[in-house]
Amino acid sequence: MNNDTAAPRGSFPSHTGLPDPQQAGVGPLSDAALDELAERIAAATTVVCIGESTRFSRETFGVRDQLFRRLVQRHGFRALAIQDSVSVAADLVRYVHAGAGDAASALDSAWRPWRTVEMAAALEWIRAFNRDHPNDPIRIFGVNPVQAQPEDYDAVLDHVRGSAPERLAEVASHLEPIRTAHPIDEHVQRARGMHPGRPFADHARDALALIRSLLDADHDDGILARMRLIVDFHERSVAGQGFSTDDAQTPYSLRVGMPGHDHQCLPPRVGRRLPREINAGAPPPRLAFVANPDAQAGQLNR
Repeated sequence: MNNDTAAPRGSFPSHTGLPDPQQAGVGPLSDAALDELAERIAAATTVVCIGESTRFSRETFGVRDQLFRRLVQRHGFRALAIQDSVSVAADLVRYVHAGAGDAASALDSAWRPWRTVEMAAALEWIRAFNRDHPNDPIRIFGVNPVQAQPEDYDAVLDHVRGSAPERLAEVASHLEPIRTAHPIDEHVQRARGMHPGRPFADHARDALALIRSLLDADHDDGILARMRLIVDFHERSVAGQGFSTDDAQTPYSLRVGMPGHDHQCLPPRVGRRLPREINAGAPPPRLAFVANPDAQAGQLNR
């Protein structure tokens, strides 16, 4: 891999209106401390896991962003794994590699805490870096499994509308309330006093039972597969697992599935080496993994 230490150390312009983290001159760690931390991390690891003890601090996001930029510019890291789905990562890839749309729109389907002006600025920086380094770009990967999306609810309702319209209202009574968890998580709705009452996972399971009763044995199971994704989404949510706040949602021991491997991401400041078999015939990319993004950074108005 080309370890491009000659890449410019200055920041790239951001169109979000916020000061760039590298230029802000404020934060819990000095530039010298961040330089030393990046140097020590890069010397010892190939996969760096960056998390935090709280998601309620803009400064925390700024530190992670500054650390990531140093790892890219000075130590040859060229991959970013985020705690989101493969489909969300694909939207980000289209922006940072091809410049499709803008950074804010690329985050439209992302997990709510990612949808911040700070994250949009980070994507703009990655896009600028890739434009200047077309043969040595930063790649983005999603590490979460495929999960339900709003279009899955639409597909289920469209199927019922066409095959059993007399049951549409009943199915919709379960799906319409719970699809609101995509823009605003169920546990957040409870905290804000806007939750309709019944647990969303219960609604999802009831909807699945209804769909099963409407499908004949010879029917393609694509609709059932979508309903199972919807059930899984709500059962695995913070509220579905019995938590009431999102600061206790993901254990540090987050399993990261690699092809043919079960790679474990450990607590912040601890890294493990990426198996070389992942990219047979070529050295693996140096990778930064970012978990539990900062929910209280500036929210995108979208």
